[in-house]
Amino acid sequence: ELALGDFAAAAAHAAAAIDRSKQTARPVDRATAVALTAFYDAVREEPETAAQRADEAIAVADEYGYRQWAALARVIAAWVAALSRPSEAVLEQLLTRIDEWSVMDRASLSAILCLAADAHIRAAQRDTGLALLERAEVHARDTGERWYVAEIHRLRGTAALVGQREEAEGHFQRAIDIARTQGSRLWELPASIDLARLWQQEKRLDAALGLLTPVLATFARAPETRDLRNARHLQAELAGSG
Repeated sequence: ELALGDFAAAAAHAAAAIDRSKQTARPVDRATAVALTAFYDAVREEPETAAQRADEAIAVADEYGYRQWAALARVIAAWVAALSRPSEAVLEQLLTRIDEWSVMDRASLSAILCLAADAHIRAAQRDTGLALLERAEVHARDTGERWYVAEIHRLRGTAALVGQREEAEGHFQRAIDIARTQGSRLWELPASIDLARLWQQEKRLDAALGLLTPVLATFARAPETRDLRNARHLQAELAGSG
């Protein structure tokens, strides 16, 4: 549901998993549910909630020896740290945690690599970010794990914004096209925001508004998320400038 853009259903399933793990009172259920929900929060880019759940998952997993879930939760905790205090040491720690996770499990590795790439691009470590996106693309191609491919292109676009705006536009459009083909409103929305912002800066206001408005219309009844708040704010700016 999350990839399809049904945020309400995805949130309900995450809450149900947490509730179920409390009912069974089995530590393995708790570690699994909290670690996977922390990952879900990271994909939604909700670092505060992700950090809380990652810390809980680490505590439970370490106590009972669930190394796989401890490793995933440590990736999420390191990602949160990289967003909030992106020093070289913290960013390096994120890469170390990803290597530790990938030894045990490569499921959703393309998503995890994209989270790390985004953190590095934001920290002006563009080359490392692009290298991580290349790893994500290879993993997606080799394994068929394609649910994050649109986001790979969007992040390539953000990396290209400094000095390569035409290339950035191409990546954003490619991300939108892939997301639409997959029916993935989760990734269509942020790529549309980024392309609309680029067009706004270029004074292509009608095109930007025409791109963003129909995408937002499909989320009319969705619960508020960071991307939806950003999209609605940008839509209001574009409408007010017309």
